[in-house]
Amino acid sequence: MEFMVRIALILCLTLFLFMESLRAQSMEVSAIGGLGPTVGSQAPRFTTGGGASAAWSSSQGLKLDYFFANTRGNDFKRHFLTVSYVVQRRSGAARPFFQIGAGLLHGNRKDTLNAPSGGTNSVAAIIGGGLTFDVGHAFFIRPELRSYWYTGPSATVLPSVSAGWRF
Repeated sequence: MEFMVRIALILCLTLFLFMESLRAQSMEVSAIGGLGPTVGSQAPRFTTGGGASAAWSSSQGLKLDYFFANTRGNDFKRHFLTVSYVVQRRSGAARPFFQIGAGLLHGNRKDTLNAPSGGTNSVAAIIGGGLTFDVGHAFFIRPELRSYWYTGPSATVLPSVSAGWRF
């Protein structure tokens, strides 16, 4: 619970620091959902997840992501908090984008008796890309492929969809 409070405080502080971008109407917020495989030291497992993101400047700039991933079969829950640099085409019906960044991962696994076995913290990297489709003036839908890399070594590859609003 303490970790979630820290994440909320970091998100609020980040929004406060970028109030000028909000005023200049150059911010995007979106909700993300996805599913896909996690590979690494164990057999591949199925992972589902969801989160939220905020980006400043719609063509290139910074993007702050929070993503929660739950791996089926071993009850491994991960919280990713990453900052990415995003490059996106400025105009067009379908605007391709690419993102690369780094951040923190907090993972928590339960043992066979459903008792918490402790959490782990590590550095995580994100590489992703996709297409942004505008629906109206401010609403957008963004199919994308997210790839999270973290110590283990392990990787989570998530085909996902974002839906959001541009201010």
